[in-house]
Amino acid sequence: MGKSDIFLIVCLSFIGGIFIASFFITFSDISISLILLLIIIGLILIGVFWKNLIITLIGFCLIFAAFGIYFFEANFLNIKNNVLVFSDGQNIEIQGRIIKEPQSGYKNLKLIIMVEKLILESREVIENKEIGKIIVYTDNYANYQYGDYVFVTGKSSTPKQLDGFDYQGYLAKDGIATTMVYPKIILMDNSKGLSLWQTIYSKILFFKDKLRQQMQNNLPPKEEAIVQAMILGDNGVMSDSLKKNLSLSGLSHAIAISGSHIVLFSFFALEIFLLLGFWKKSAALAAVILIIIYVVLSGGAASAVRSGIMGCLILFAQIFDRAAINERTLVLAGGLILLQNPLVLKFDLGFQLSFLAVVGLIFLSPALNYWINDKIFKDRLNVVREALVATVCAQILTLPILIFNFGYFSVISLAANLLVIPILPALMALGLIFPLIGLFLPFLGWLVSFFCSLLLKYLIFIIDWSAQIPYATINLKISFIVVGIFYLLILFLLIKINKKKDFDFLRQ
Repeated sequence: MGKSDIFLIVCLSFIGGIFIASFFITFSDISISLILLLIIIGLILIGVFWKNLIITLIGFCLIFAAFGIYFFEANFLNIKNNVLVFSDGQNIEIQGRIIKEPQSGYKNLKLIIMVEKLILESREVIENKEIGKIIVYTDNYANYQYGDYVFVTGKSSTPKQLDGFDYQGYLAKDGIATTMVYPKIILMDNSKGLSLWQTIYSKILFFKDKLRQQMQNNLPPKEEAIVQAMILGDNGVMSDSLKKNLSLSGLSHAIAISGSHIVLFSFFALEIFLLLGFWKKSAALAAVILIIIYVVLSGGAASAVRSGIMGCLILFAQIFDRAAINERTLVLAGGLILLQNPLVLKFDLGFQLSFLAVVGLIFLSPALNYWINDKIFKDRLNVVREALVATVCAQILTLPILIFNFGYFSVISLAANLLVIPILPALMALGLIFPLIGLFLPFLGWLVSFFCSLLLKYLIFIIDWSAQIPYATINLKISFIVVGIFYLLILFLLIKINKKKDFDFLRQ
């Protein structure tokens, strides 16, 4: 058992602790007792059996699992017990700064404000540089920018359960304590200024807005909404009907910035650079740079950052000739993401789907690719075969989570994905290139946007066609236990498939 195996097992223990806290432990004295018990047992094992590597490692695993449990609960309770939560239903006044790019939705404008001063209904005044975050929904035509300092008066509303959906947890993953709907907003004199990072970020957002204007100028509204979602991460501009059709067709992930999206993008980018004559390591490094540019242009959205970490680590494995230990890359990516925010494991469906899709692409696709090639393709139509395998593997790994959360699955999803996935790399490339060119050479930008528009028309046709097919979706309810059994079977299958090259550390 090498050092990398030990590191991997410790990371899995930390992730396991977060998993236990996320799904099996309520916030109570039981969790505190469990944390203390795991630490005590871990210290005893390390202290008594420190010469025995296996037992000592078990001790460290118990301690890191305890840390994972504590880390999740501390982060969630920090939001749940925020003073803004206890202002629920009160008419309050707040002062603070807009800390995220205002998100223009189909119906309203969403502002995320870091509250620095809070005046409760009782006129009690609370001042702190970072009291907590609040979402403010206001008119879509309102002109607010990142970094604006505002004074807001309105009724606070703490998130509630919505038809079984934990809305409070969903917002808590982003550190948001409460919401306000259409309050009175006064833009104050921004005398406090911005930090160096805030200044840089505001410049990035200014550049992003220029790209958005190019998209608006060169594409019809429906096509523009899709490109903004794919390239800039702006999902709010899509109409409700488009969102519904995307869901029914099983193509929502196709335009979302997700882990599987970026991994597919990186794989195709890697192949393109290799075809252009790059050496393997140079091609992987170029693909990493493209991913970083992509994440920055998306405004640094949390989902994009997490996906970028995952994609870059996989490519770094290629650069340093570590392709044979992809499970380490994946666990490291998951560990880094959860260390940054442990709440995403439970409350971020995008993280769950991205992570599982990448598991399918890395561990399940090689065996399926070999079998399909041997039985059907016979080394022909390699691009079609790879698209088919990638789609099937991602679908298999994510299907139970989708059914569990939405209560249905799309029968047409596999066919729709097969028709769409081959064009996604080209669509993403053109969607990024034409607004960049259009900033300097408007006519050339329009010309490139024409070809992008052709692909978008094809994508929209597939979305609408597949969503309208009778019985395209089947309603189905499954329990958490069924989901757990499915993934245990998948884990057993993956270990069997990779028994000669991966997961050896689990059997040592």
